[in-house]
This record gives sequence, C-alpha cells and structure tokens, in this order.
Amino acid sequence: MSRRTLLCWTHLLIFAASLPACNDPTAGAPKAKVADPAAKAAPAQAVPAAAEAHATKPLALDPTRSKVRFVGAKVTASHDGSFSKVAGEATFDGTTPKAVAVTVHVASLEAEPPKLREHLLSDDFFAAERHPTATFRSTAIVPKAAGDSTHEVTGDLTLRGTTKRITVPARIEIEGSKARGRARFSIDRKDFGIVYPGMKDDLIQDEVLLDLDLVFGPS
Repeated sequence: MSRRTLLCWTHLLIFAASLPACNDPTAGAPKAKVADPAAKAAPAQAVPAAAEAHATKPLALDPTRSKVRFVGAKVTASHDGSFSKVAGEATFDGTTPKAVAVTVHVASLEAEPPKLREHLLSDDFFAAERHPTATFRSTAIVPKAAGDSTHEVTGDLTLRGTTKRITVPARIEIEGSKARGRARFSIDRKDFGIVYPGMKDDLIQDEVLLDLDLVFGPS
C-alpha cells in the first residue's frame, strides 16, 4: 500500500470515527449505574400497623397517557422507537413513593420503516419471540434532588432475558390520586446481550437512550 493510499484510509477512518459523536442521542443524558442483581432478595419486613394504615393502594399505570421510548444511533443516523402496550403499578406511603413495577410487551414496538421494526424484533436485537416482555421492578426509591430530578430509583431491569440492577435519576410528582414518574437516561445495550454490531461501514452505538413518562392513577 502506498503512503498516499494509507493517508487516505487514515483520514477516512478518523472521519468515520467522529460521526457517532455528532449523532449521539444520549449526549447530556445521565448513564444508568449498572450492577448484577442481588443473589437473594432481602427478607420482607413486617409493616407496622400504623404505617400500613397510611399506605395507599397501588395505583395502576395508565397506558393511554404513559410513554416508553428509546433512541438508538449508528454512524449515519438515529432511530426512534416506542412501545404501545405497557402495564404496571406504583405504591406510595402517603405522598412518599415506595415501589414501582412496569412490564413492556415487546411485540408492541412501533418504529419506522417497517423493515426496521422487523429487524429490531429479531434475534439481532430484542428477540421478541423468545423474550416477549421487558420488566422493571424497583428495589429502592430515595429522595435525591439533582437538576430536574427529585429521586433516585434503583431496581432490576430485565431485557432480552438478562437482568441487571440499575440506578437512575427520576422526577416523581404526586397529586391527589394520581402520580407521574419521568426518567431519561442511557444504558449500554451490550449489558443486556444485544451485541449486533451493524454494518462494517455503519456501526451501531452501544449506548441507547431510554425516555420514560409513566402516569399512574385513574384516567
């Protein structure tokens, strides 16, 4: 290979490497803290009668007003996706959030064009036939104001059959019989076994943006 050809290839690789940074939907979003889930769940503790009296009944997630979105990126473009079938509930002790559980039905994925949707549901990504749901179960919710967030939420995220314990900032608002939780953060798809690299000249970014807007309570 001539020196001139080598220089051309070097410049091309530098240019390609710079593109993902210019097309990064996770820029500015906090990255989820990820760990393996605890080997054994902590034993349940008895709830004092006084505290139980103040606890509210679980609020069901309102799927018509809730949004579960994600944005993935490759060298040349970014792609938005969302899920239309989501269920869950949240529990509170008065106005204090205690727990949240969410189930996403992967086959309800919405993405354009249709070929992209089919590919995302395949074994290269979500493997929807083998893993029809993705779930999140909180293990701790603590007050922690930072920027627009009011709390820090820790829990077990199961995606494509792999469970990791994540910790993310969230904004939780409670008003009467309704509650709303919003969180915007990134995860590394490879932590959950999604390792499809993309095309050699159009590699897929490891970090994926998750954008959640969850509404609980009567419509």
